[in-house]
Amino acid sequence: NGERNQERKAAHWRVRLFQIISNKELAVKFNIQPRLIPVVEYSVALANKMAAWNERRLMRDIYDIWFYLTMGIRPDIKTLKERLRKPSYSRLVRKEDYFPGSEVEQLYDFLKMKIRDISDKDIEKSLGDYLKKDDIAGLSMKFRAELAKLK
Repeated sequence: NGERNQERKAAHWRVRLFQIISNKELAVKFNIQPRLIPVVEYSVALANKMAAWNERRLMRDIYDIWFYLTMGIRPDIKTLKERLRKPSYSRLVRKEDYFPGSEVEQLYDFLKMKIRDISDKDIEKSLGDYLKKDDIAGLSMKFRAELAKLK
């Protein structure tokens, strides 16, 4: 009975944490066989990305957070709360810059405060090798506008 319960819980997490997508568009473009691919559920991926930003403060994490938010994805609160309970900070984050709270809403406010002074030049310095100059212009304002919707 206990074993069956554990199996049910594991199945629940597999369903909850993963979704199936197709690579058909890419496969057709490269003339290869399409496949169905299990990927982490987007809301869980966003929650993990937000926790990763908190732990390492990289611009690429801000970009990814912004990208998910523009698709209408919102973070999985349970996953984010779990990650906030025991953060594992990078040595790049000074102790005085650690997130002082433990609640999701507090993290949202902290994130908004931290990106307030980000400029397009900062983004170009970090992501200029990956983004076109035209795509960087105005991106700092887009970051702030999209993150302002988090509540």
